[in-house]
Amino acid sequence: MIRLLSLALLLVLSVIPIHARDIMIFSTYPDADTPNIVLARTVMTEVYNRLGFDVEIRYLPGYRMFRTANNGDVDGVLFSVADIETSYPNLIPIPTPVFSSQMCAFTKEKSIIINNWDSLQNYQIGYVRGFSLVEKRIENMRTEALDEQENMMRMLASGRIDVAVDTFLTGVFTIQKLGLQGIKATHPPLEYFSSFHYLHKKHADMIPKVEQMLSNMEKEGAIQAIRNRVIKKMLDEK
Repeated sequence: MIRLLSLALLLVLSVIPIHARDIMIFSTYPDADTPNIVLARTVMTEVYNRLGFDVEIRYLPGYRMFRTANNGDVDGVLFSVADIETSYPNLIPIPTPVFSSQMCAFTKEKSIIINNWDSLQNYQIGYVRGFSLVEKRIENMRTEALDEQENMMRMLASGRIDVAVDTFLTGVFTIQKLGLQGIKATHPPLEYFSSFHYLHKKHADMIPKVEQMLSNMEKEGAIQAIRNRVIKKMLDEK
């Protein structure tokens, strides 16, 4: 009798639908293991998990990343600098930053002195395609746009470009990963900036909830704790 009851219970449970959590899909840059992407992915996954969602990331080249999100083919952009909504009007920023960072110039030649954006004028500059902040600052300069950080740093190491512009953490990580020698970040940084999470306008009703959760995580120190873990992991793997 007990076996029959157990079998009957299993049969009943097997036909009860199991509702998987909804998935939010976001586009971002193609270098999946770089610190800024790891940081943003970890932070925003925690935000949406707390709101009852799972998260999926699609790694796409810069312009395609933004176009895909703006077209509504994904739910938004994992992170980007401020004001991309001027070029992609269907994307709405979450006011609380996901993280803040430093934009730096990386050089191999000791004779190259970089103090600010204007001092890049005389050099061949490499940057990651789609990084709008950098594109605005180096407009009308001699530039080489690349899809990935690794290609950019290899070009710098081989002398095909004079300067590579990237965030400090991502630049250092990429140099270490490739085992490149003699490349240094110039000081002071070119600029301090913040990066923001963007949702497609079809999710406008979610923006207050996402903003509140992200703000709460910032106040409780969760975002800083994640940043510390990412940096520690990077240093441990050096």
